[in-house]
Amino acid sequence: GLDPVFVATFDQRVDREAILAVTTFESGDVDGVRLATDEEIEADDGARRRMENALVDRAVAFVPVATLTPDTPVSMTIGPNIPSLEGPRTGDRYSESGRTYPPLEVVQSDCGFDEDDCRPLTPFRIEFTNDLDLDAFDPTWVRVEPAVPGLRADVSGRSLSISGVTSGNTTYSVAVTGDIVDVFGQTLGSGYETDFRVGEARPFLAGPNRDFVTTDPFVDPPGLAYTSVNHDRLSVTAWQLDPDRIDEYDDYLEEYFVDAEVDDPSWPQVLDTRVDVAADQDQIVETTVDLSEAFEASGGPIVVRVEPDPAVNPRDDDYWQNRPNFTLVQS
Repeated sequence: GLDPVFVATFDQRVDREAILAVTTFESGDVDGVRLATDEEIEADDGARRRMENALVDRAVAFVPVATLTPDTPVSMTIGPNIPSLEGPRTGDRYSESGRTYPPLEVVQSDCGFDEDDCRPLTPFRIEFTNDLDLDAFDPTWVRVEPAVPGLRADVSGRSLSISGVTSGNTTYSVAVTGDIVDVFGQTLGSGYETDFRVGEARPFLAGPNRDFVTTDPFVDPPGLAYTSVNHDRLSVTAWQLDPDRIDEYDDYLEEYFVDAEVDDPSWPQVLDTRVDVAADQDQIVETTVDLSEAFEASGGPIVVRVEPDPAVNPRDDDYWQNRPNFTLVQS
């Protein structure tokens, strides 16, 4: 900021005036600091906390003798020969440097770890020179074309993150209006526009995020929904499992995810089928797997395994994003 309160803390008791006498400060045309008043310390949250947390007589607060200029180097030196109230020995020179805030500008924009890693669902990130004002931020200041389902714009520090259900092999144009404001009250002015090229989607499969579920009693036939990208067909297997054998299910899951080559469980199989996925390349789709046949054969709870059909979707380096999904299901 342009009217900062600096707080120096020491490992011994010191005299404020003696510390001021060995302190030099420079920033543009401003030369020197003075001791901060109680009112100035109280008005600055950071300075107040540091002074409150310091031991008695071990912290000194300073302010520049005049308001600083934006985007200007700042340097402060205490010492040499820093005096102590606890004995004749003096401390070494201590220096800090920095810069007052610059104009609000965009520093960079990226998606993923490199230009080849921008995949569907990967957030777009725009970084600015200064922290943005979260309270003042309005998501309508961000526009994306083509439209992104579930679009979110989130601010964290200097970063603006834009996320949603983006599609593969698509170029998105992102515009940020000049109204966006930083914590110093500066706006972007002319705004900012850039393009993000989203590449092809890596295969992805996700199902229920818990090991035990109950199907929706208001939906007939009973089923479970699975979200996927770049899978043409799913392989579905289900087994009957009596409730008093649930411990076997826990043991099987533990063994399976330690050793993916483990044999199928010995429970009675009640379903073995393939389900086609109706989606274009690089598009996210939800597929409902009909479990009515399995429940009819079981007469009770079932264990369902859904995985990419290896006949059309062979496993590759993306295994962990496409590993089989196991769920214990009751209707």
